[in-house]
Amino acid sequence: MLSSDRVHHIPIELTVDNKYYIGQYSFESLARVIAYYSQSALCYTDDGKAVLLGSQFVHNDVATSLPPT
Repeated sequence: MLSSDRVHHIPIELTVDNKYYIGQYSFESLARVIAYYSQSALCYTDDGKAVLLGSQFVHNDVATSLPPT
């Protein structure tokens, strides 16, 4: 994720029950992760502004190998 000209790495854990965990929240799919964090702050900038996800990044080479969401 790019914010304030800095790259932030946000770990997403995929558990054995096929849920995606970010911090204390779990999601059924990456699409739900994107939907949630498009409206809720993922983190905050140094000056206190909320950082939201705008859209998922899909590289053309990767898009063909991923299952549909």
